[in-house]
Amino acid sequence: MAKGGAPHVNEKLEIEILKRQGGRCNGCGLTLKGVERILSDDEDDSCTSRKHGFEAQHILPRSLGGTDYSHNLMLLCEDCHG
Repeated sequence: MAKGGAPHVNEKLEIEILKRQGGRCNGCGLTLKGVERILSDDEDDSCTSRKHGFEAQHILPRSLGGTDYSHNLMLLCEDCHG
């Protein structure tokens, strides 16, 4: 596991977190941009947070013992992550 910085989130993990959060920002609760296409299982759409305007964030920071496992990650819109 890398120390500090943003979590390393692959496409599968990102989709798992999106589903858990109901496609909404964990900060403000607004629907994340592009989430409908991502969650529709459209094979032509790739899920990358940088492309869709949301960012993965640790719930408990690594500096305090947090991990990169899905239960310790959340997705935030650009405004909440800012």
